[in-house]
Amino acid sequence: MRAIILAAGAGRRLGLDGPKSMIDVGGRSILRRQIDAFASVGVDDFVIVVGYQRERIAEHLAGLPGKFTFVVNERFAETNTVYSLYLARQYIPGGKGACSPPNFAFSQTAFSSFLRLQPPPRSSGAARPGTSCGTAASSTFADHSPAPTLPARRR
Repeated sequence: MRAIILAAGAGRRLGLDGPKSMIDVGGRSILRRQIDAFASVGVDDFVIVVGYQRERIAEHLAGLPGKFTFVVNERFAETNTVYSLYLARQYIPGGKGACSPPNFAFSQTAFSSFLRLQPPPRSSGAARPGTSCGTAASSTFADHSPAPTLPARRR
């Protein structure tokens, strides 16, 4: 299986002097935690979308087992994760694979639990909370609970 990891961001809002994916959490970068979690379930083909300080990320991953393909988001400062994922679309054969946002530091146990979730039936037309679609998947991924209901937008 192939995994796409979005790691183009600078992390300026966090006051960082490096890529957000390089934040150290418990002795390992967020990026390394993501790769280790994917590898623990058999993923060995990684597509890393890079942008800010991309050379630093490539050096950080040098020597790790697996196949690494780098996709460059030259517009990382003016775009978002959706654009980064769009740039990697050719690496998602038939829409199958896994994608990780850049700022998730998760345990391998939580990640394995997430991968066992089943998507809603195609005929339902909508995602159920706690399934692998959009915000629900991200929230379930992070803390095993359904996504919160967002407040109505004020006009």
